Amino acid sequence: MSDWQSFFVPAVPLIDGVLRGTVTFLALLVLMRVVGQRESGGLGITDVLIIAGVRRAPRRPTRS
Repeated sequence: MSDWQSFFVPAVPLIDGVLRGTVTFLALLVLMRVVGQRESGGLGITDVLIIAGVRRAPRRPTRS
């Protein structure tokens, strides 16, 4: 049987995960504005949210 309690306890502080996700989202948003609508016409704000959500900024460290 596995240790379920350690699975649900975050390895990084909550503020760290929120901060990394926010910085990632803002960087992608600024990049889209700089590139312009002509280059990224197919991308909307929903696409950026999905990209930012899929990217796992705060990764769990591997245990040895």
